[in-house]
Amino acid sequence: MSHYLTYLLAPFSLIGWVLRLIFWSLAIAAITLAVEYSLGILDPVHTFEHAGLIAAITAPLTLLVMWLTQYLVTIQNKLTVLAHRDPLTGIYNRRAFFEAMESVGDGTVLMIDADHFKQVNDTYGHAVGDRALEQIAMHLQSSTRAGDIVGRLGGEEFAVFLAGADEERARSAGQRIAEGVAISTDSDENICITLSVGGVHTRHAENVTSLVNLADKMLYAAKNEGRSRLVMWPESSRPNAIERQLT
Repeated sequence: MSHYLTYLLAPFSLIGWVLRLIFWSLAIAAITLAVEYSLGILDPVHTFEHAGLIAAITAPLTLLVMWLTQYLVTIQNKLTVLAHRDPLTGIYNRRAFFEAMESVGDGTVLMIDADHFKQVNDTYGHAVGDRALEQIAMHLQSSTRAGDIVGRLGGEEFAVFLAGADEERARSAGQRIAEGVAISTDSDENICITLSVGGVHTRHAENVTSLVNLADKMLYAAKNEGRSRLVMWPESSRPNAIERQLT
């Protein structure tokens, strides 16, 4: 459905309903009178009464069409959200994240994993685990800028694409992200979930697949070095850990 037709048929405010009802009722009446005039059957004496009758008859049908159009637009919008958003956190899902990343130019991708997340689930329950995932998503969004892309790839794995970011800005953002998130349990106990982060700038990879694979290796290097940290490629201060991941 075209945006213009949707605008004319799907009001989302009371004044919009009133204005569109008047518009369509008058438009239908005018078209009907024009057809009658062209056929030579228009009664010029009772033109206004006839137009009012047409508008009164078509008003309920016009309202029905407007309501159905609004309903379909609402359903379409919900389906679009479901197709592109993670239902728990509201950020991009895996497919939408990579589609969005491919449409952006240079930047740095950060692959992120919640440390010891299974232990949190086993100890405090899945409700707290879900709450933790929501808080992590909010933490990632607050640690990035407008124009950056944040997504949940599945489970406790997230990703961020820092659009146009050089390695210096990426390192600063990645270190903020790795600091972790404070979560309140059902017993009002505060726990901190730290994050392991692996990052790669787009200039180090030929395509999205190799970029993500390399970032994954950096993520596992961060985990092998003790978690709760950022490892960037190239990371000269950690050659042994990176060499193990690349072999």
